[in-house]
Amino acid sequence: MKFVRRKTKYTWQDYKTNEDITSELKLNPVVKKFQNYLNKLIHHVQRMATLNYEMSTMWETKPRTAPQKTINGTGTGYEA
Repeated sequence: MKFVRRKTKYTWQDYKTNEDITSELKLNPVVKKFQNYLNKLIHHVQRMATLNYEMSTMWETKPRTAPQKTINGTGTGYEA
């Protein structure tokens, strides 16, 4: 904004707001671009978090346990 003020020859004593200058020059304010970017980023992160949660619940399985050792060492649970 400092650059734009210098180019338009407005000083801080002219009591022109940044919004007035940008609307006069028909420029998109940088602050609005940042806000738009942040909003898009926040929505993206929310979508990914929801998707991650849905995928984790979809693939949720029972905890795996190792087969029990038996006397003969086969792990089938039957004794010979």
